[in-house]
Amino acid sequence: MKFVSMMLALCFALATAAPLMANDVFPVENNNLSVTTAGSKTIVIALKNLQQKRAMLSIEDLDGTIIHYQETIAKRNGYRKTLNLSNLPVGKYLLVVKEGGRKYQQVIVISKSDELLLSAIR
Repeated sequence: MKFVSMMLALCFALATAAPLMANDVFPVENNNLSVTTAGSKTIVIALKNLQQKRAMLSIEDLDGTIIHYQETIAKRNGYRKTLNLSNLPVGKYLLVVKEGGRKYQQVIVISKSDELLLSAIR
């Protein structure tokens, strides 16, 4: 019984800390997208295996009504972009990558202390 209690406590601690551990790299299926922090309010986005297909990259409000950044990527196998998000106020934003029939999403949280937190949408 004590062992079960300790395991439940460990699982809770890991589940609570998971969004914080996701700050550096956001692995998604097939590892086609990675998002890393690169200093205060700066992220690096890397896409691979695009196979010369068109992809759309955008940073939006969580409800998708306001687009803060948008770019179309065409005729490339890979792509890397450093984005400075210092013009965005404190809040939560959504990085969206649409490629082929797939859609990848990443939540970006800009805190009051100008820290960036990255967490996955499952």
